[in-house]
Amino acid sequence: MINKEMLRCALGAIVIATAGCGGSDSGDGNHPNGDGGEPPATCGNGSCDSGETCTNCNDCTCPSGQTCSGDTNACVTDTTPRCGDGTCAGPTDPISPEDCTTCAQDCGCGMGQACLGETHVCGNPLIERMPGRWDLVELNGQPPPVREMPTVTVDAANPNCSEPTQTSGDACVMGFNRCNLILYGTRLSLTDAFGTCEGAALEDGHRVEYDATPTGSSTTDHLVFVRSGS
Repeated sequence: MINKEMLRCALGAIVIATAGCGGSDSGDGNHPNGDGGEPPATCGNGSCDSGETCTNCNDCTCPSGQTCSGDTNACVTDTTPRCGDGTCAGPTDPISPEDCTTCAQDCGCGMGQACLGETHVCGNPLIERMPGRWDLVELNGQPPPVREMPTVTVDAANPNCSEPTQTSGDACVMGFNRCNLILYGTRLSLTDAFGTCEGAALEDGHRVEYDATPTGSSTTDHLVFVRSGS
């Protein structure tokens, strides 16, 4: 019959033996072997020797562009999208979403375009510059008889101003007198049931001039607006 003292000694021996098994981090920056032991004796000599891998010895650090695979203990090509890798991953990438706001280096805008802060896509910079209050400063070469200060909005989601016969542009500009206007770069144009308007956004979007001809009329008015406060 085993007495309590013998049982206690046996359990103590098992605990000691168990504590001695398995590896631990030696504190030298190298990781234990996959089987729990310390790194190979040659680890630390600056050369990736036999028995050493990127998971158990810093001598086998992976080069730039590669990462250490815990499954194979080998360096593999890193395909994780990162800002600066030359490829715009796009805003819906599940790993590293990128757009012209978060990574201009990969998703920069082309000539004549700007990164639009509201939508985070490249587009005509006038889409963000034109909304606001405007002053009618000239009508047919003369000061207008009545001061008009329309509030202008720009809708990039409606590039043809809901006119199916019109070619889509960059956005629909709404609020100026006589007509809405489709923005094509700096040109402004629209023909609908009420007439035709043709003009342009000038001075970096701080001045707008256009001719308005009502349907069935031979009279064309020339209107000039400037941004309120300009």
